[in-house]
Amino acid sequence: MHDQPQALDRSRAPTRIRRISRRLRRHDWLTVVVDLQVVVVGILLALQVGSWAQAREDRRLERLYLSRLKEDLQIELSRMEAAERFAKSRIDAARLLDRIARDPAHTVNPPGQVAWALETASWRSFPQINAFVYRELQSTGRMALLRSHALRRSLSEHYAALQHDARVGEDLSAQHRFDAAVAGLLDTEELEIIERVGGNSRQIEVTPERAAMLCRSFLRRSAAVAELPGLVQHHTFNLRVIGQMKLRANSIIQQIDAQR
Repeated sequence: MHDQPQALDRSRAPTRIRRISRRLRRHDWLTVVVDLQVVVVGILLALQVGSWAQAREDRRLERLYLSRLKEDLQIELSRMEAAERFAKSRIDAARLLDRIARDPAHTVNPPGQVAWALETASWRSFPQINAFVYRELQSTGRMALLRSHALRRSLSEHYAALQHDARVGEDLSAQHRFDAAVAGLLDTEELEIIERVGGNSRQIEVTPERAAMLCRSFLRRSAAVAELPGLVQHHTFNLRVIGQMKLRANSIIQQIDAQR
């Protein structure tokens, strides 16, 4: 609706300019001044209408991006909480194996936990964060749509810290060395069951005799035992930084809510 007056003003501008030119030749100065004022006012009004329209579009896009950023952060939080549970479970698995290594007579109950610990102690515990909306804002040059400097700074610090922590959290070298050291201890059926139950130790059925044999076999794998402190350290690091990530994400969500 605002485009029509602009089009009319632009179409009339050449006519007015020709009229001004004719009056200049006739030295009709007063009329020339009036016509010039009309032309200038028309141009200024057209620019102002365009500026208002652009401002409204910017605010619409800002609200859209704020909503999408919040949704992205909520998805990230759910992944962080899941990874937090994973990290705690991995630490428990590594500590159980460490108790077995320190005390070969240690009784594991239920016995299925031995197979669970051997397989899952090295599983991933760092959350997968994609930052789709934040990266879109960066790649499209639309970050300036977010009027809050504090929010932009918080987003930048959050994703920079996350990228830095991921270099350690996603380093699976210790896990790979442990997996290589314990390879062959669990048979195909045991591995299949563990995968099928998603690493739920209570659903893994192993006889006490089989658990005792797995413990003895594990103790003979000195390279695997040597990797246990590194596994605990790795998952503990992830647990700590996940807590920091959750605090930052929740703080940013609060900032977004304050802007909407």
